[in-house]
Amino acid sequence: MLLPALVIVTPALAAANNGNWRTAQRWAHMLSDHYRVRLAQAWSGGSEDLMIALHARRSAASVQAWRAAEQGPLALVLTGTDLYGDIQHDAAAQRSLALADRLVVLNELGLQSLPAEFHHKASVCLQSTPQRQTQVKTTRHLRALMVGHLREEKSPQTYFEAARLLAARPDILLDHIGGGLDEALAAEARMLMQGHEAVARTARELFPLADQAHDEPTADLLTQRLTVHEQTAWMLRALLEE
Repeated sequence: MLLPALVIVTPALAAANNGNWRTAQRWAHMLSDHYRVRLAQAWSGGSEDLMIALHARRSAASVQAWRAAEQGPLALVLTGTDLYGDIQHDAAAQRSLALADRLVVLNELGLQSLPAEFHHKASVCLQSTPQRQTQVKTTRHLRALMVGHLREEKSPQTYFEAARLLAARPDILLDHIGGGLDEALAAEARMLMQGHEAVARTARELFPLADQAHDEPTADLLTQRLTVHEQTAWMLRALLEE
């Protein structure tokens, strides 16, 4: 028996390798036993039986085209950007809410951001991951990772403040994955990077003095500080270059 055809509309495909793409790819895999799945960045026509659209605003044109064609059921998956702002003020995103047969939010608090008139057709779908094997971790330091572009809704100031407060802790390393999409936040990251570079330069300049004085404890401390500040500066530089 021929399986029903499903199109998943996602604003980003494999080249972007971001959250929308990862969600779409994962859902396509999970649903492939029950549907013939096609991933698309936009939909303007086709023979699919149903649609799952990610992002109320960025997929709004596809949602409207699908509803105008009277194709079949339409489920709209609301992203963080939808919930944090778009559905509150963007007309296209609000129209997508009204046109969808079902709304999906990916956490329980997401329902609180939806207008009450849409609660009856909303479902919470908590995403999960298979159990991962615990890796052996070093006891020399703690490595913390922030994942997310530098945008206001990601609260990157929390990360910046942590970097400032922990600057004197060589046993705590901070990493970040994402890009500097907001220019003001990118400027803040640039200033933080320059501060770490300045401290690293100072540490390097003090090395000869510690060597001349045969001061091994100070040399060890300078090595620790240099490692931390150079690594943090490198991480911030890589972020700003993306």
